[in-house]
Amino acid sequence: MKLLILATAIIQIFMLVPSAQAETLLPGSAGRIEDSAFENCSFESVVLPEWTQSLGDRAFADNARLKRIVIPTSVSSIAPSAFDGCPRDLLIVADGGYPISWAVSNLFDYSGGGNARILVTVETYKGDDSRQTLYGTATDGAGFSNMFAGFTRTAGNITLVEDPGREELLSMIPSVFAGAGETDISVFVFLGHGLRDADTGTSLLAAYRDTEGITASQLRAAFDGIGGRKVIIIDACYSGGLITDETETQSDETSLKAAEEFTRDFTLPFMFRSRSALTTDGYYIITACSANQQSYETFFSSGGESADAGFFSYYFNLGCGWDEVSHTSGSLFADRDQNGIVTLDEIAVYTSGHLPFLQTLTVYPAGADWFGLFRND
Repeated sequence: MKLLILATAIIQIFMLVPSAQAETLLPGSAGRIEDSAFENCSFESVVLPEWTQSLGDRAFADNARLKRIVIPTSVSSIAPSAFDGCPRDLLIVADGGYPISWAVSNLFDYSGGGNARILVTVETYKGDDSRQTLYGTATDGAGFSNMFAGFTRTAGNITLVEDPGREELLSMIPSVFAGAGETDISVFVFLGHGLRDADTGTSLLAAYRDTEGITASQLRAAFDGIGGRKVIIIDACYSGGLITDETETQSDETSLKAAEEFTRDFTLPFMFRSRSALTTDGYYIITACSANQQSYETFFSSGGESADAGFFSYYFNLGCGWDEVSHTSGSLFADRDQNGIVTLDEIAVYTSGHLPFLQTLTVYPAGADWFGLFRND
């Protein structure tokens, strides 16, 4: 009987034909999935054998239906082209190790049983004589908290803090996200005033009752030592400067060119690819405007309710299924391909289409899928 089962398994691995099965468990005993072994098939979900050690060139390339593949930690080598032509929201499922590192480096979503923790910091500046009071940030803070609570991956792991001072805010980041591993996601949301340093032109975040702003380097230092993916969402004036190098900001001419390119092509605005202060592997950042622009709030009315809210925050949340003014859930408006997952690229394009003129959001990395943050799994 054992010989019959083994023979059947060997025959199956060489005779697999394109199919749309919900899940395919690949049989076989070889340690390597050879080059183009399952190219141009129609798998939806694949589970690799526990003894698999490597995936060759184009091993699963051009599988237009492939949404999920379970890769054992025994795998120590995956060719860069292994999943060429597969959907960009392909989910790599692994318990850690090399498959996760490969997914991060190649901008694929991954899942390994990790947790997502959210820290939402709201700066209203009430009673702060040095700053103008903001009325929309309270609405936005509640909006982000409720929006995240609507997803199973992030529900129950949300910390909302109002008007933290500079030192308190910087110390909360390593505290809230302590112990995060490579399969975890740490999300930091800042809602408040943004500043420009008069001498250097550096973008800063303004904390409650603090005349000294928070720099990108200080934010980065607070995140040092935190494992996994770090998602940073900032709605503040000049916030795009936190992505660029602190000693070299964008020129007005470049900003204008970026806005024109976005308007013409309806794609993501000009991306900062080098000399960056925050960007590195594991960081995914979206800000409400560029280094030379302001972020605006206004009075919104929806569903018979009215409230002050930021343009960026309101439409970010709305794109992810939550109307923070009417306090109602709805469709994932940003989900262009309607697969139930909002990617970083999708939310950037959706939100950009609703911002005021010359408020151009910035995002890093360009065109990235949203690495499993807005999904129910």
